[in-house]
Amino acid sequence: MRARTLRLGRKRVASAPPRVGPTGSKEVRVVKKNIPLHAPLFIAYPILFLYAKNVGEARFSDAAQCFVFLMTLSALLYFPLRRLLRNGARAGVLVTYGVMMFFAYGSLFDLASTYSAGGVELGKNRIVFPIWTFLVVVGMVGLWKVHWDWRRASGFLTVAGLTLVSVQMIQIGMGCLKLTHDEGRKWSAVSAAAVDGRFQWQGNGPKPDIYYIILDSYARGDALKRYYRYSDEGFLKHLRQKGFYVATESRANYLQTYPSLACSLNMDYLGVFAKAVGAKSVNMRLLGRMIKDSKVGRLLKAAGYKYVFFPSGYQATDRNSNADITFSQGAINLGEFERALIKVSALRAFDFAAPVHRKRVRYTFDSLERIPDIREPTFTFAHIVCPHSPYVFDSSGATPDQPFLMRGKARKNYVRLYVGQLDYISKRTQQVIDTILARSDVPPIIIIQADHGPEFKDDLPAPADIEPPLRQATEVMYKADIRTGILNAYYFQGSRPNALYDSISPVNSFRMLFNERFGMKFERLPDCSYVTCSTPTEHVYSFTRIFPRHLKGDVRFSPSGASRLSAGTNLPALDEE
Repeated sequence: MRARTLRLGRKRVASAPPRVGPTGSKEVRVVKKNIPLHAPLFIAYPILFLYAKNVGEARFSDAAQCFVFLMTLSALLYFPLRRLLRNGARAGVLVTYGVMMFFAYGSLFDLASTYSAGGVELGKNRIVFPIWTFLVVVGMVGLWKVHWDWRRASGFLTVAGLTLVSVQMIQIGMGCLKLTHDEGRKWSAVSAAAVDGRFQWQGNGPKPDIYYIILDSYARGDALKRYYRYSDEGFLKHLRQKGFYVATESRANYLQTYPSLACSLNMDYLGVFAKAVGAKSVNMRLLGRMIKDSKVGRLLKAAGYKYVFFPSGYQATDRNSNADITFSQGAINLGEFERALIKVSALRAFDFAAPVHRKRVRYTFDSLERIPDIREPTFTFAHIVCPHSPYVFDSSGATPDQPFLMRGKARKNYVRLYVGQLDYISKRTQQVIDTILARSDVPPIIIIQADHGPEFKDDLPAPADIEPPLRQATEVMYKADIRTGILNAYYFQGSRPNALYDSISPVNSFRMLFNERFGMKFERLPDCSYVTCSTPTEHVYSFTRIFPRHLKGDVRFSPSGASRLSAGTNLPALDEE
């Protein structure tokens, strides 16, 4: 059979004759268009790396959603490039370079934050983003023009991507095995006890709505005056006028959100729990389960209450399958994992997280005013991540003129940002209280608390009554005092129970409520504060008592100001979430 000839300009190219099959039919040669695997691998690597570092707290579903989202974006870039270049391997290398640069933005931003030029800090998106864009364009143009063996380059990237992903998968596997080892037995040993059949409303008249509102990091009034030069007396006066009792000497039982809420919602300290789990455990999921499947929630649901829940955007209080009613704004919901990924990627330049956080906080306050419209008695739990950072409100509720995430010189404005956001939150809380009290047919029960005090920053001014030279010598005491002093206010249908006292702490809040209104006889526990003697992600159950100081095992201060902890432990990490 003669070969056919194709005419291309002046050249003649002989095409291969079609093959004839055994039956005489012509075979068609199919050229496979392989899709390179290295782009998905380099997308998966930073996501898996972040998940591996937070395997005891993060959900794998969050990581999977991020992967699907970024894979969709890369596909929208890859297929047009492949059609334009007519070379799948070359297009794949370009996309992988884009992925690498996408996740390099956070590192470039952090590097720029360490430098300044002419008194101007370089760690700003308006400076970093043009530099990053220039590097992306130069790299893309260079790869576009260079002549390589693109298949070999694609193979090298695939091997590198497989190696990186495999390492992270091994770490995740080992972490999951460590976390799930005997977890069922440990959880059953410390889970909420069976509901007592005697637990029923014992007060006069119908059951009231019960509100448990957490204003994250809201400092106690005297701590605000002492360390922040700010007075919230107007807010506290408003509470008292409405019938609230304000515990002026209250301290947090634990200095991070997870153990603090696990303690208050289960009305007990975590000593037995920590012993069962192990002091060296990093399993934060068990604390999350204690918050979601709490003794308080079980008791009130058994007594006929509807459990109303507000997602916070933070892992332990973002979802609750035990809730009967969940108020969700139905918009983009950026959780902790998504926000952490944004922080290291080029999405950081577009400030997605700040508007979402602002909208969530406002939605929670607005929706709290609708709770009295629910006909059944309700137990409402709302963890509002304010005035805790990020700082997205000034005192008027507008967006502050500082970055969403404070770095470098922006930290010098910490006091102003914190106080501005606290001022707005206190005003908004007053409005919610007035609305709830006005619209409730049955006077409600309201508990407003902070889970812990605010963060400790090096630029906090020294207290007015302590000489500046002594500041460094008493730094640990400062940290403990700032971090433990919390807002704690109670409204008991307009009356003050005799069981309330100035130093009551969250561990006794529901014990006192259930004794006064549900006829229970819970013992009053000592009001203590415990600190994690490591970072919050390492040995999270290694607790040391720091208040009251007269008890054995607390922090003690030598005349020179140096501090030590019993049993030779390290200094506490009081400024961590």
